[in-house]
Amino acid sequence: MIYYKHFIGDFQRDTGHLSLTERGAYRALLDGFYATERPLPLDMTQLCRMVGAVSKAERDALKRILEEFWIKSEEGWTNARAAQELAKSEENRETNRRLANRRWSKRSERSSHNENSTNGHPNRNAIGIAETMPSHSHSHSHSQSQNLSETSHEPVCVMSSLPVAKSTREEPDEKAEFSALKAKYPPNSGRTDWITAEHHIRRHIANGSTWREIHEGVERYARLVTVTNRMVLNPARFFGDSDKPWAQPWPLPTTKAQNAQDSNVAAARAWLEKSSAAG
Repeated sequence: MIYYKHFIGDFQRDTGHLSLTERGAYRALLDGFYATERPLPLDMTQLCRMVGAVSKAERDALKRILEEFWIKSEEGWTNARAAQELAKSEENRETNRRLANRRWSKRSERSSHNENSTNGHPNRNAIGIAETMPSHSHSHSHSQSQNLSETSHEPVCVMSSLPVAKSTREEPDEKAEFSALKAKYPPNSGRTDWITAEHHIRRHIANGSTWREIHEGVERYARLVTVTNRMVLNPARFFGDSDKPWAQPWPLPTTKAQNAQDSNVAAARAWLEKSSAAG
């Protein structure tokens, strides 16, 4: 890509807690990712040279940014939001190519049609000037009318096709599913990186997990947080860690009353077993 959009509000919201050096490292990584349109190298020496991280403070800032905002895979480092923007850009390019091919195809058809029409009248040059002038004027008018008619049906605004491209990429109910998850997720989790979380959720769905399983995992976690008042995980970590926090059972702790009841039940069963053995 030769340029990319920078959403100032989103960037300020997600990086407000970073130092100036860390912000610079983040922007340098984004520039490299968008310029190459491929995951960034895993080799830290190569990556530091790529973004210009020379001092120890700059290299440390780079590592912190990678751990917080980037996803490590076998191919390299990837940023979820940037990957979405690259996908949109590729869709736009594909739309432009499709429209260009359609226009050239129609021009070729019109050229072939005109050539065939000319070849069908071998004695056209023998017709008098008085007769050819009206006929030529009529043909020119018809050609203009045809061009206007065809052009009016041709989508000339590439941006108008973006909603269509987006709708074919996302599942119809995906937006509703994400909204429901956000409503169920425990509040007070500090900076909530839902962009990365949504990337992880799509990966889980693609690997065979169901929306129901993910919703149930969030509900179990929310109940535990309500009971224990524990610190809430960032959604990006909750859905992205290798141990799958969203899939854990998250059992509720037992209360004193429950412990006393379990102890009484165990004592009663032991007495019954002892009585049966004595009888």
